[in-house]
Amino acid sequence: MMPWAPPVHGRGQRVKLGRGDPFYASSAWRRLRKWFLQRNPKCVDMFRVHRGPERATVADHVVPRRDDSALELDPNNLRALCTRCHNRLSAYQRKRAEND
Repeated sequence: MMPWAPPVHGRGQRVKLGRGDPFYASSAWRRLRKWFLQRNPKCVDMFRVHRGPERATVADHVVPRRDDSALELDPNNLRALCTRCHNRLSAYQRKRAEND
């Protein structure tokens, strides 16, 4: 399998599919996510809640896209999370943003 390389993309490449952020429907993101999760199949368990290895299902941006869009397709800005850890992290970040 060839290593992943970010594609050169322009403004018209992102397609909106349904509701939500069109970035996550882009072929560039889908390819990167698939590549990343194949190489990082286990959740990093950032909350130390797992009793054993948990399968990662989410490629999460360490630095959120809203804070630095230049990193949105950088594999070094991703971490592998299971759905439970991702939901917990999202709730924590929303609560923290409300209190700031």
